[in-house]
Amino acid sequence: MQLTSMKSFIKILCCVSIALETSSECGTELECEGGDLVLHVKAKSEGITNGVACETTLNAVITQQLDTLSQTQVEKVTSQRYSLIRRTTILRTETGYELNQETTENGQTYSKLVTYTKKSLESFISESANLILQRLIVRKGLPIPFETSALDTDNVPCMMSYISLGERNLTIANTEVTVFGIERVLHSKQNIPISWQSYFLSDGHLVLRVQVGAQITVKAKTIPQLFSHEEYMEESVPSKPAFDWKNDMQLYSKYLSRKDELKADYLLYLRNNPVVKDMLSDFIQALLMQKPDNTIEFAMEFFKSYSVHGLPTKVFLDSRV
Repeated sequence: MQLTSMKSFIKILCCVSIALETSSECGTELECEGGDLVLHVKAKSEGITNGVACETTLNAVITQQLDTLSQTQVEKVTSQRYSLIRRTTILRTETGYELNQETTENGQTYSKLVTYTKKSLESFISESANLILQRLIVRKGLPIPFETSALDTDNVPCMMSYISLGERNLTIANTEVTVFGIERVLHSKQNIPISWQSYFLSDGHLVLRVQVGAQITVKAKTIPQLFSHEEYMEESVPSKPAFDWKNDMQLYSKYLSRKDELKADYLLYLRNNPVVKDMLSDFIQALLMQKPDNTIEFAMEFFKSYSVHGLPTKVFLDSRV
């Protein structure tokens, strides 16, 4: 899968915020790294289910082509008798990717380091890149279904597919809206497939997400305000006043002075260079005798013979012969 440049789409995604019943939010910011434009993706979700508090934060930097440069995901699960903190960092290297995971479970900490080759994660879409990709599908109408590579819940490379669920009507805060659905399926080689169904407004706002087979559903409490494109008024061009120099005494006076100055310079030049009169006399005589169809071209060829640079000329019969 190859994605094209999306600069205009990135501008729309800047400072996205989504309020769901699970207090989930995400956003993107524009940054420059090494002279290239990249996206800084931030996401956070938190909620309480059956007395268990869950919180997930995501912080990543990805390119415009959705290549993940770095990503840090922190998962926290807390209850009266159990606590889990898992911090997973993915970094892109020259040879592929490096994953460093540190897990603290009930006070005991253990870690693991995994490396992946570029071939094993070809067209890799991380969790942060997925946030952008799904909105890109909605905003730009990218053709689906398609498949790409990802990491499953055990951080093992696997295939991930995107399937269109089409449009449907959804009621939010007693208001019916039209949403577009996308199903993302993680095809793990070791476990059963995991799929999520997400529904978006036309501008990319996420309003409903369901994990198939799970009892938890996240849904927007209110209809978010649609993103609007910034519109700029055309720069006004001030009208120029009419340039009537003939009726302007000052300008007309300058014109006459300049005219007399140029005329005097011309007469002085002819007086100091009498050969010019002979050249003009020969030209007029040749013009009257040969009567060329193209007077301009004839004049160009005639005066080339006087050039000190020896310009090439056509065969020309001197009128003096």
